[in-house]
Amino acid sequence: QVYRSTFESGGYVLVGIVPGSETQYLDTGLSPDTTYYYRLMATGGGQTSDWSNTAHATTPAQLFPLTYHRNYEASDAVTANGGEFGPFQSVTLSDITSVGTSGANWTRVGYQFRGWNTDASAGWGFMDYTMPYGPSSLYAIWAAMYAIEYDGNGADGGTVPVDPQAYAEGDAVTVAP
Repeated sequence: QVYRSTFESGGYVLVGIVPGSETQYLDTGLSPDTTYYYRLMATGGGQTSDWSNTAHATTPAQLFPLTYHRNYEASDAVTANGGEFGPFQSVTLSDITSVGTSGANWTRVGYQFRGWNTDASAGWGFMDYTMPYGPSSLYAIWAAMYAIEYDGNGADGGTVPVDPQAYAEGDAVTVAP
């Protein structure tokens, strides 16, 4: 006979009867991230043995899926599997050049990747995340890139500076003299 409890000190309940020829017992319907304690008692011929030594095992924490959304525009339905993580687990998020378990490259011409956010319309993103107790979706956050062009303001000579950099809104720009 197999008895189980979530307390080592007592509260054991019969959960299974195993024939004498069996050497294993598979327990089902267990809760995640829980330690279970087991004791055995042999029976037969009208007699019962003393309790066995107590054995214990802890079930793994429940895992939840993380889904990345490309988020080029509001109607963009492209997603990538980000893996499965336990509740409150710290997750280092994928770079945009290698997204999720498939390693998809979602770089976007004319835009700068700013990180991930649970809000698809957020103006900022992050690269570290704590998994909630449940499935989670993260959206790529993008910033449009702009070029700096100098206007001579009516000038009829001189050299116009050229700035080969592209900038996102809020980036610091050094103006040429």
